[in-house]
Amino acid sequence: MNPGLSTADIGRFVIDEKSFLGQTLKLGIEFNLLPENAADALRMYLQTHTMIFGQKNRTGIAIGREELEQGVFQAMACLDLGLVDQSDGDANRGAELLATGDFESVRKRGWEIAFFQLEEMQQEARLFPKRRESAFLQDYAAPVRRWTHTAPETWLCTDPEEEDGPTIADPVREYGTYRDLMLKIDLLRSLPGDALKRFGSAAGTRLPFTDLLRNLVLSLSLELEALLPDPAQITAFTGLLTAEGQYAQVESMVTSQLSEQLGSDADEEARGRFLAEVREEMQDMVLLSSETLEDTFVRLPC
Repeated sequence: MNPGLSTADIGRFVIDEKSFLGQTLKLGIEFNLLPENAADALRMYLQTHTMIFGQKNRTGIAIGREELEQGVFQAMACLDLGLVDQSDGDANRGAELLATGDFESVRKRGWEIAFFQLEEMQQEARLFPKRRESAFLQDYAAPVRRWTHTAPETWLCTDPEEEDGPTIADPVREYGTYRDLMLKIDLLRSLPGDALKRFGSAAGTRLPFTDLLRNLVLSLSLELEALLPDPAQITAFTGLLTAEGQYAQVESMVTSQLSEQLGSDADEEARGRFLAEVREEMQDMVLLSSETLEDTFVRLPC
C-alpha cells in the first residue's frame, strides 16, 4: 500500500501551517495560550495512538511502516477536522481545547466527521455519471472515480485504475474538491436547460468545466441569453477584454453575476475558490492572441 499523501515520521511532529491544527498550535505557543512543550505533548499522543493503530491493523507479526504512516496521517487529519468543529474555526477556542490535553476526544470527533464526509462523497460519486451536468464536468472524473472506490471506514481507495493503489483518501483536501464539484453542479442546474443542451450538442463531446466556463463568461459579459456566440460576438468580447480600462469592470460584472447565480446558500469557501478560478481564467484569456482566443470557444455551427 502506498499512502499517497503522507510520509510523516511518527518520531517527530511538524507543524503544518496550512492546517487549522498547525495554525492553532503555532499561534497558541506564540501568544502564550499554550505551553512551549505543546507540540511535544501532541507528538507523544500521536506516537501512542499510531502504535495502537499499527498493532490493530498489522497484517503480519511485525508492525509495518505503511500501517504506522497510515495511522499518523489519519490521526492528524482527524485532529484537524475535530478541532475545527469543536472550536467553530476559532483559533483561540482551539488553543483552549488543545491546552486541556484531551486530544483523543478531538480525534474521535474528527473521525466521525471524516466518515460521514467520505460516505457522502461515495454516494454522490455513484450518482454523478447519471447527472446531465456530468457531461460538462469531466475534469472531475478521476476524483469521482476515487470516491466511488473509497471505504469510509478505512479511508482506503481501491480504484483498480490506480497503478499505485490502494491509496489513502484525504478527507480534508478531497472534501474541498467535492464541495467545489457540488457548487458547480448547482451552478449548471441554475442555467437554462435549453442553453446547456444546445451547448452540449455544439461541443459534441463530454467536456471539462473550463470549456463551458469560457463561453459562460463571454455570455455574461455581453449579456447574451445563449451560451453559443457567433463570430461578431466573440470579436466584441475580445474588444472588451483588451480595451484600456475595461477589464476590471468586466471582471467585476462577471464575478458579481456568477456569485448572485450561486445564491446565498452556496458554500462560502467553495464560492471563493470558484470566483478565484473565474478570475484566473479571464486573466489567461487576456494573454491570448485574438485568433487563439477565438478558437477556445464552442461556437454556433457554421
